[in-house]
Amino acid sequence: MLEAVRKKQAINQVIENTIELRWFKPGVPPIEVEEWFDRHCLQNKVGAEVRTDFYLYLPESTTVSYKWRQENLELKWRQAELEAQKFGEVWSGKIEKWSKWIDRQELPQQQLNNFFPAKFWLAVSKQRRQRQEAGITGELTKLKIDSHLWWSIAFEMADDNCHNTSGILDRLSKTYCGPQLSVSDCFAYPRLLAEIILKT
Repeated sequence: MLEAVRKKQAINQVIENTIELRWFKPGVPPIEVEEWFDRHCLQNKVGAEVRTDFYLYLPESTTVSYKWRQENLELKWRQAELEAQKFGEVWSGKIEKWSKWIDRQELPQQQLNNFFPAKFWLAVSKQRRQRQEAGITGELTKLKIDSHLWWSIAFEMADDNCHNTSGILDRLSKTYCGPQLSVSDCFAYPRLLAEIILKT
């Protein structure tokens, strides 16, 4: 019986390694950004989704996140941050390497408070659409955290599938017509949550 439990745990628990580049801007995405994403950002449309993730508040941590997503628990930590790069004339940022542990135990939202009190869970509402090409997933996301509105452009790929990432990003940046995406806008969700909490 113990061996069966161990096998079930092995099936339900997964570790993924990814390469990510993500920018955040306050407010809502300009219409020209939405049109660019739908028409020019990567070749294949994946789809759209609306969901709410719950992040555990980890004070002063910008390299680790722990969240509940669609009945799964996910622990994510940054392995490395590369040097700043330019992609075309209007994009610059730091590519990051992340690892993610996923526990697919189908945990109902109501049970989150069994781990930590409700006040430590931050609800992040997301309206996200995605596109893919050559192993790269691009996403445009509208975010609402309390009364704060943000939007994000991100690119993610498996750690072993980043052969022509810079070339594809250079190409995409040439058709982009929104506000500049700079190194100061380039970070991950833990830092975004920390900045919002500090302002409230």
